[in-house]
Amino acid sequence: MCGIGAILHLNHKGSPVPPHPIDSRWLDAMDNAIAFRGPDGHGRFTDQRVNANSDTCSISLVHRRLSILDLSGGAQPMTRGGITVVFNGCIYNHRALRAELETLGHHFTTDHSDTEVLLHGWKQWQHDLWPKLDGMFAVLLWDANTSEFVAARDRFGEKPLFVVQATTQTGTYAVFASTTAAIESVVNEGTFPGARLAPSEPWNSIGSAVAIAQGALQHEFPRHGITSISPGTVWSSSATKPPAHAIALHRGWWWAGAPRVHSSRRLDSSNAESEIETALMKAVKSRLESDVPLGALLSGGVDSSLVCALAKRELGSLATVCVRMPHAAYDESKHAQITAECIGTTHRTIEIAPDPLNDLEHLIRLLGHPFGDSSLLPTYWACRAARQHAKVLLSGDGGDELFLGYERYKVIPWLQAIGPFGSLARLALGWKFKQHDPKSRDAKIARFLDASAGDGYLDLAAIFPKADRQRLIPGQTGKWAFTERCRGMEYSWDIGDHFPDVLLAKVDHASLAAGVELRAPFLASDLATLVLSQRHSLLTPGGLRKGLLRSIARRYLPAEIVDRPKMGFAIPIGDWFRSDFGRLNSRLADALASTDPFPSSLVGCELNLPFARQIHAEHLAGTRDHSQRLYMLLVLAIWCQQNRLTPPPRYAPATG
Repeated sequence: MCGIGAILHLNHKGSPVPPHPIDSRWLDAMDNAIAFRGPDGHGRFTDQRVNANSDTCSISLVHRRLSILDLSGGAQPMTRGGITVVFNGCIYNHRALRAELETLGHHFTTDHSDTEVLLHGWKQWQHDLWPKLDGMFAVLLWDANTSEFVAARDRFGEKPLFVVQATTQTGTYAVFASTTAAIESVVNEGTFPGARLAPSEPWNSIGSAVAIAQGALQHEFPRHGITSISPGTVWSSSATKPPAHAIALHRGWWWAGAPRVHSSRRLDSSNAESEIETALMKAVKSRLESDVPLGALLSGGVDSSLVCALAKRELGSLATVCVRMPHAAYDESKHAQITAECIGTTHRTIEIAPDPLNDLEHLIRLLGHPFGDSSLLPTYWACRAARQHAKVLLSGDGGDELFLGYERYKVIPWLQAIGPFGSLARLALGWKFKQHDPKSRDAKIARFLDASAGDGYLDLAAIFPKADRQRLIPGQTGKWAFTERCRGMEYSWDIGDHFPDVLLAKVDHASLAAGVELRAPFLASDLATLVLSQRHSLLTPGGLRKGLLRSIARRYLPAEIVDRPKMGFAIPIGDWFRSDFGRLNSRLADALASTDPFPSSLVGCELNLPFARQIHAEHLAGTRDHSQRLYMLLVLAIWCQQNRLTPPPRYAPATG
């Protein structure tokens, strides 16, 4: 688990300015921005080569290490045979790949570093390496033998990777990093003379405001054209392409949604449980290797409880941790205690004293962009508390997405059936349903009717559904770029978009900010591919959400854990606004009372400030619940205030 970064400069043949090394100030800025992700070690690498197009390639790699495997031998950047890599994540099948490479004649110098496997794997297989990896990873690799630079990201997007490109009088630059803050820190040095930065896609001209309204990054950011590299894809500089395309997408090697559509292996009711249980046991076992203390986050839900039960069975002993939330309705610690006693783990329930505003400002500053999922805070608190007892933590992330555990999945057929009649139903019946409590039956029906009249499934997942979104951003026109793409493919959208951009981004940032590595066995390659290949009815027998997984869990866990309603890892953010717990409401009220809390120069569009003030007043009065919407406005206000202090340089946008 690490922070990584790279700066690549292609000085095109015939450039009026001679090639020069990467500016050390840029590397210092990037290093400082990712330092929190790797407190145990750091390193840099710089090289310059002339490629087949006679372009001069200047490359610098930066690494910050959180040491987990091969503590003495796994330092990065690591170089073997002219190939150098920096890498964030963990390759769980590294020992099997090492054994295979050794039979092919490769000689390893480290004892058990998964990083070295990437170097030999690239030499042997080139781009065929990526599908062989079972792991979470963002990889930046430089092959001096061919002057090729490669940036690769894992299939689910467990590890983040961002990029910005710029053209200058000397050629083309690309800056890659684990966080947008690290890229901003380089660009804000202001030392790209005459740079024209690559633009974002036209649909996203409305920028961060819509991204924050949806509660997702959606890949694009308004400042500098920073792009999130999509999961399961590889970027590379190629000496075989003309300079204008020298830094481009090489290939998409795995799309997370594809197996839902193109199944490769179908199970039936007679063998599904045993096959998937075996795959899950293998997945958990593969994620237990660590040279530092390993434990698990135990929430008391079925997913984390089952992971802990299987890990305890494999290891013989396991330390589990749960935090006691400061609100009874959101506290699962008693259920975690029941599970721990049942499976026999060494369990700790840790009291926390949350400081939500200061912690939120800290997390946004480290991340570098507004992030609208309020569960970022409790995830950070849990990881920070668990860090006292373990440096590697297992989690149950991915269980709901793979095994269809969300309540909204059940209404998709009805949503599709109502179609154009949704607007009429909303007008005829909407007045009957109050929305004081977002978990109430009335609120759920109202949300369903709103979704049927709006953007369908996406409105069920959105924090600002279509009607509210259009009021927040009056200038918004047209549909979201991905609206039509996911019609009839809602589960694929959850896996391919919402999962990496929200849920896994939250887990990565919260854990690294706390100095721990979080591992998700449900995302093991073999298990995920197998589960995603199955028909929905097999995963939800009798219409029971996550029914097949619950059936497996009954073999290890008591019924009161397996059958309890899903709670979710959340905080009472709505109550905290009304009571001004941790000064959250004061901070938001101050922002909304100011003249321009969301400057369009930062956000990318004009927000309707009177509407923002209206929903704030409605929430405080109790006439409607706007908990998550207010949280997102708070996050956006904090981000805007932080970035007023470091405004973007005045570069002309790229054209053509």
